[in-house]
Amino acid sequence: MKLRSDSFLTAYIDGASRGNPGPAAIGVLIEKERRPLLEMSQYIGHTTNNVAEYTALITAIEETLRLGGEHLLVLSDSQLVVRQMNGSYKVKNPNIVPLFQRASGLCQRLKSFHIEHIERAVNSRADDLADRIVRHYQSGKFNLRRSQSRPGGCSAGSTSGEESPSSAGQGGR
Repeated sequence: MKLRSDSFLTAYIDGASRGNPGPAAIGVLIEKERRPLLEMSQYIGHTTNNVAEYTALITAIEETLRLGGEHLLVLSDSQLVVRQMNGSYKVKNPNIVPLFQRASGLCQRLKSFHIEHIERAVNSRADDLADRIVRHYQSGKFNLRRSQSRPGGCSAGSTSGEESPSSAGQGGR
């Protein structure tokens, strides 16, 4: 589905990691005018919470571009990611720098980009999407070979279980 060129979208994002580093996943919900366009959960391997948060951000921007959106408001419960993307905090962790650079580069492809911090309770859907995948992985019922993504649905994708670019970072669940 391609949107009109003046489409304003809102993305709720979350990353989760158990053990920090540990099994990690992302949750992304993209809406237009408060109606869901895409819900996505994806297992991203063994990594930190901060890597998961940035991966969720990058995924939201990529999906917005794929959908044809040009204006994006991202809502996240990660103060670190929001403040780094807004320039209030410097990115010091060498494992986060390439993720920050990738997200910043993708933002430049949009006509407008804004990111805001929200409380976890307001971000409950994205939080649930990420946590559900981590719980499934921890229960041993998760099939890493399957990968799906569909608008309005949940995706249980994977990175084939390989380690993410980072196994160091801050934050966690």
